[in-house]
Amino acid sequence: MRKVLIISPDVIGHQMAGPGIRYWQIAEQLSKDFQVTLMTPNECPRKHERLSVLTFRRSVLKKLHNTFDSILVQGMTLSRNRFLKKSRATIIVDLYDPFVFETINLRKKDLHFSLDLDYMFEQIHAGDYFICSSERQRDMYIGMLTALKRVDLEYFQNDKNLSKLIGVVPFGLQSESPIKKALNPFLKYSNIKDTDKVFIWGGGIWQWLDPLTLIRAFHLLSEERDDVKLFFLGVKHPNSHIEQSEMTVRAITLAEQLGIKGTVVFFEEWTPYDERINYLVHSYAGVCGHFDSLETRFSFRTRMLDYILCELPIITTDGDYFAELVKKEYCGLVVKENDVLGFKNAINQMLNNPSEYERYKSNLKSIKEGFLWEKTTRDLREHCLHPTKLKTKGKISLVIKMNVKFFVVNAKRILKGKGLRKAIELIKNRLH
Repeated sequence: MRKVLIISPDVIGHQMAGPGIRYWQIAEQLSKDFQVTLMTPNECPRKHERLSVLTFRRSVLKKLHNTFDSILVQGMTLSRNRFLKKSRATIIVDLYDPFVFETINLRKKDLHFSLDLDYMFEQIHAGDYFICSSERQRDMYIGMLTALKRVDLEYFQNDKNLSKLIGVVPFGLQSESPIKKALNPFLKYSNIKDTDKVFIWGGGIWQWLDPLTLIRAFHLLSEERDDVKLFFLGVKHPNSHIEQSEMTVRAITLAEQLGIKGTVVFFEEWTPYDERINYLVHSYAGVCGHFDSLETRFSFRTRMLDYILCELPIITTDGDYFAELVKKEYCGLVVKENDVLGFKNAINQMLNNPSEYERYKSNLKSIKEGFLWEKTTRDLREHCLHPTKLKTKGKISLVIKMNVKFFVVNAKRILKGKGLRKAIELIKNRLH
């Protein structure tokens, strides 16, 4: 049985964000066919009979990495553990989260954005196989792989559609049907009644999302009816190292200014992973707002999978993968960016047309099968069965060279108090 190491970039436990959920589920699926070890950045309280779960230690990873056939990494793992590039294992790079586009609005200087690109390029140079979340993402990454010379003429001739180089592994759904418990979790809030229609925002509030338009729409609705509520399932990330986003603060502040926080709009700190389903199945619909941006175009919003799992009709902003799915499969309504009245009208339309609402739910039931984890992980499982080291390992990119030069020239200013010699040593370490 082949051995696979999965290194989670985020905490895995009773409370988890998207990356943690993804890596727990991938590990569980691969453990059906492989001997899987899951490394987590925290002391993981979750147990599984088929999984070996270890707390991440660089010294342990350095000792064990050559004992595996494949290693799955994401984010900063390669940059912080460059010895993995020389591992005998095939390096599988998970590119499902195009973080460069997520953080682009947070970067105050060109240097920061350029470094984000370097981290992405470093992963593309070092990987033997790549996975992403959608065909739209796959097209983008094939362009990057080609531009960075990870494929040559010989490779194209042997793998014409690059299926052995990059696969699509979207976020998936559990096969067990969600169970609706008798206790309605919303009723612990004194201003939510059992007869209210709760529209749920099923994940964190990140900088690239738009909760503000929704909050304004619910404010307008509250002037006409008192049975419609907006509930945010998590505003405090379970990873204590991740600070509360500025957009979270803006959303809470706006609800307070409009006088609807705790009466129409509600914020939960972070719902435990195993409890989130009971909130979802007691909700009326799932909602999401975002901006017209590159992040939106290449995103694959994991909260939408929870809506599909629980057969919750969806109201969302246009422009991303799931907006196209909602329109194609007729399982909800799509609104333009920053359209307060559009969201208000969409909510009223859903509430006032029970037959259409039931049709949305029926259509959601029919598409669930295609998103099960055992199906979404097929490309990854196939690679792990036949792991192959690539010959076209990338050389250091021109962009990295340019940034190194920038660091050398500005070392004293950037690395305050560390001195030029120390700065150059740090730069050299980056390159190995």
